[in-house]
Amino acid sequence: MTVENNIRKSGPYLYTGSPVFAFDFKVFDNTDVLVVHTDALDTEQVLNLNENYTVQLNGNQEDSPGGTITLKNFSPPEGSKITIASDVPYEQEAVFKNKGGFY
Repeated sequence: MTVENNIRKSGPYLYTGSPVFAFDFKVFDNTDVLVVHTDALDTEQVLNLNENYTVQLNGNQEDSPGGTITLKNFSPPEGSKITIASDVPYEQEAVFKNKGGFY
């Protein structure tokens, strides 16, 4: 059975001055988080981990997936948007059908 739909994106959040944004999808490491800033003209800019933002993961990703990102050294204008996504590639290449060798 393949994974049909797994949402690994939070936002876009409207920037109102607070530098902290939450996400609720499972990741394995801080480097698995992608943060994108979108300005009023819909121009996207990928932010850099540890340069533009930091990641704080929840302690148990199985029971409480996600965490927060905190913007640093980056002050977008109010009204712009922040989107958080998973940067883990989708790599399930095999398809297992039910009622075969795998239940």
